Amino acid sequence: EIAQGYLILPTERAPPERWLDFTNLIELPDDDDRKHPNEIQREIARHRELISRREDCDFAS
Repeated sequence: EIAQGYLILPTERAPPERWLDFTNLIELPDDDDRKHPNEIQREIARHRELISRREDCDFAS
């Protein structure tokens, strides 16, 4: 602490030594749900749940 209310900030860290290696990443297929934004994923999950409930009701009747 330098004075009341003022702190000494730590020095900035050095940049990483090497570049990040992205060679293990693969492109997802177009029909993979994980490729959609979160909002779309939630909508897909909601519709799947509705379809599942409808099938359960049809099976029960």
